[in-house]
Amino acid sequence: IETGVPVTDKELCLRNDEGDQFWFLSVKVPIYDDSGKVAGIMGLTKDITEQKFKESELTKHIEELQINRDQTEETAGELAYLNAKLEESESKFRDLNAKKDRFFSIIAHDLKSPFVSLLGFSDFLLHDIDEMEKDEIREFVESINKSAGQLFKLLENLLQWARIQTDRIEFTPVTFKINELVDNLIDLYHMNLSQKNITLVTEIEPDMEVFGDKNMIETVIRNLFSNSIKFTYPGKSIHISVIKQDKFIKVSVKDEGVGISPENIKKLFKIEEHLTTEGTNSERGTGLGLILCKDFVIKNGGEIWVESEVGQGSSFNFTIPLPE
Repeated sequence: IETGVPVTDKELCLRNDEGDQFWFLSVKVPIYDDSGKVAGIMGLTKDITEQKFKESELTKHIEELQINRDQTEETAGELAYLNAKLEESESKFRDLNAKKDRFFSIIAHDLKSPFVSLLGFSDFLLHDIDEMEKDEIREFVESINKSAGQLFKLLENLLQWARIQTDRIEFTPVTFKINELVDNLIDLYHMNLSQKNITLVTEIEPDMEVFGDKNMIETVIRNLFSNSIKFTYPGKSIHISVIKQDKFIKVSVKDEGVGISPENIKKLFKIEEHLTTEGTNSERGTGLGLILCKDFVIKNGGEIWVESEVGQGSSFNFTIPLPE
């Protein structure tokens, strides 16, 4: 009689009346007689409950370790991302502070200049007015008025800029007719156009509606229109156009003036540069107007840019959304 190889190697799970689990390994081996026929089966059963329990505990520990490793790797990735964003924000914050420090140092200088003029001319009048001719007095008063106007514009723009930087300026987008806004500004600057004999040409569709904060858009157009008058040569023209482009409208204020060099174009709309130049009649600006324009246009979901060539005039353009 001979025995063969095991034909059954099976794990069995049994429960007692209390519901406890017991594991057994069952092995059965066939027994052959002299003729090679199966004469019987020899079986062996082994209790492997403790082994299965240890294997189960080991599997749980491995799974927990895998979960912990995955969580650790995920946390490490998040920390690395947050650290990179923190470094980026810190860098931007330092850069912004440096730009603002330079900006305020320039503003302090620009504030001082008109005050010096005001104090100087008024002091001269105070002490020598009795000895001055009427024409001399008028000349001094005109200079005082000019300095006061420049100072007022600077403070007004500075106040608006400070409000938008601290989110204290209310943003109220509405649907309104852009041509009515432009017409009102043309009436406002009629005298300025006449003084320089400037011809105004407009290309605006009637009743064209836009969606944005009306006060902000008015400030943008007013600044661009005022600049165009300042830099246009006497006897020349200014062109204002409003056209549709996809889901936006494009507003363009084009002058026939001095133009802007490529070097100065790069400095426009940048707070750290604070570029100021005199107009064709020696008009002075505040240097804050275009910075405000950029902030207001972006706030309204648009873009602003300039196209210019020295001696050939400039075209300032910006977009604002159409009503949905």
